[in-house]
Amino acid sequence: MLVFKRTVSLFLCLLLCAAFLPFGAAAAGAPLVSLSDETAAPGEEVTVTVDLAENPGLMVMAFHISYDHSVLELIGAAGVGLSGWDASGDNILWLGNRDSDFNGTILRLVFRVQESAPAGETPVTLVCGAGDMGNYNEETFVPAITAGSVTVTGTTAPADGSTTAPADGGATAPADGGTTAPADGGTTAPADGGT
Repeated sequence: MLVFKRTVSLFLCLLLCAAFLPFGAAAAGAPLVSLSDETAAPGEEVTVTVDLAENPGLMVMAFHISYDHSVLELIGAAGVGLSGWDASGDNILWLGNRDSDFNGTILRLVFRVQESAPAGETPVTLVCGAGDMGNYNEETFVPAITAGSVTVTGTTAPADGSTTAPADGGATAPADGGTTAPADGGTTAPADGGT
């Protein structure tokens, strides 16, 4: 009898624990939101697209745009595919006049890579809380969101393809302290005021 009670107790404990385990990435009928992966150099602008899939029919979507402010600066957010987006700071809202079952690119987030940004990958994602996505019947959805990223490369090369370092290996002033005449024989004075 003692073995039977222990077996039943163990079974009930396992059943109770299993009830709290997550099964799958998103609830049935949950929309999928994914952000693109992009590459840019410091000082450049980069556009991260946001795609919506498995849309069950939505009338409202509200997102907080999450990214590292020391690496990226959000300079614009534009709706695509669905009109009526409203952005304020790092928050963006879409409110339709009826449910929409649109699937595809819904947003373009435009960032400028900070001049001081280190090389490497930085994540860009959206946060959508409970009740921030729903339909006309006031059914709410929690989307499965796949973060995107911006990979920051090395420094930006000049548009003309030239290098920023002088051909002489880095000497930026004449060796005589600024008294060398220009190579074209002109009379241009050196920037340091030398003769």
